[in-house]
Amino acid sequence: MIRTHIRNLQKRLPVDRALIKQIADAVFSKERPGCAYQLSVCLVTDARIRKLNSRFHHRDTPTDVLAFPLNDDPEDIVADIFVSTDTAVSQS
Repeated sequence: MIRTHIRNLQKRLPVDRALIKQIADAVFSKERPGCAYQLSVCLVTDARIRKLNSRFHHRDTPTDVLAFPLNDDPEDIVADIFVSTDTAVSQS
């Protein structure tokens, strides 16, 4: 199954979800042709990613990206990716 879902949970930065989906699909097409994948990209604030970072990595600080593989099969990728738009803007 090939599926990319983009969710925007922040309000600071206007986001073109269709463009992000198009880019993610293009990367998979080039880097892993023929690979089945289910990808969820969630755009969040620093406060939200800090909570996730603290919960899963025991680091009480915001970060730019957290990625969570949801299976062990390299031929069928299933993953959740969280991106802090606050940190992305400050690092750009």
